[in-house]
Amino acid sequence: MPICQCCGRKWPYKEVIKSFFIINRQGQKCIYCGAAQFQTVGSSQRFVTLTLPVWILILILANILHLSLMRIVISAFAGSFISVVLIYPFALELSSHRSGSLGGKKG
Repeated sequence: MPICQCCGRKWPYKEVIKSFFIINRQGQKCIYCGAAQFQTVGSSQRFVTLTLPVWILILILANILHLSLMRIVISAFAGSFISVVLIYPFALELSSHRSGSLGGKKG
């Protein structure tokens, strides 16, 4: 679970999942101290690396089972949702500063 870089407190699971669905260029506020926290670039890359096998598995199974396009899309959404719920909270790393392309322009 991610830890606030300002107050050092661990974020609860519910807040981590909520932060995934909130796109905020000003950062996600820590529920304990109110300081803006940003996802690090390394954290984003780690999440993509950990979820990539899910997408590859879906495509391989779709090919083997001869699934229709609709079933592939549904499977992809289900796989993405499961990845977010199971992997994202443990892959998320926070920073007090924007970094790289995730936080937009610095300043």
